[in-house]
Amino acid sequence: MRSKRGLALIIGIIVAAFLLQACGGLDLQKTEHQHYYLRIQENGQVTEGHMIINSNPVGEDKLEISIDFKLGDTAFTQTMTTKIDEIEEVFGTLMFTNPVMLGFYGPLFASQAMLFPLMMTGGQISEGFKWETTQDGETMTYQVTSSETRFGMKAYWMEILTDHELVVKMLVTEEDFIPFVVEIKDPEMLEAGQQGLYYELVDLRLRDQ
Repeated sequence: MRSKRGLALIIGIIVAAFLLQACGGLDLQKTEHQHYYLRIQENGQVTEGHMIINSNPVGEDKLEISIDFKLGDTAFTQTMTTKIDEIEEVFGTLMFTNPVMLGFYGPLFASQAMLFPLMMTGGQISEGFKWETTQDGETMTYQVTSSETRFGMKAYWMEILTDHELVVKMLVTEEDFIPFVVEIKDPEMLEAGQQGLYYELVDLRLRDQ
């Protein structure tokens, strides 16, 4: 039986799937190419893969989005044209109709949902930042260990600990907490048999404005 934290993360998956735009929060109107490296450790085996998202404007209010997803032996490609204001709904449907994709990105969305309390407080992060909150006897610690620049954006390495045990490590942007790297170690966020999950944005091309 999952703990209260596990139930909260399940809810977080559903909420985040509709609030975080298009696989990680990058605005598809401003990007034309995103390439993510994926890795999952399950039952002692490591499986690697990728997800590539390309988007191109169609008229004034639509985008053509193509997705190339591969994780181990599972792969699929899909191209769709959708209204800009319906992107979140389309991606939510895509996730829930592709179990392997949801199995990977569910924990990712849940890890982003863990940042909601920090975002709700209007937290401004910097190197050396540390914030703790305790609820139902469980202490969550957020701490920033270092920073770097990727794709022309400043980003911070953040660790999230539960009762002083590292559960998530991520590299997030300074402004919107968009994740460039996410590493999940928390068994309550992972599926049965999984020991770890890793996600990294390795290539990004912005659309000329």
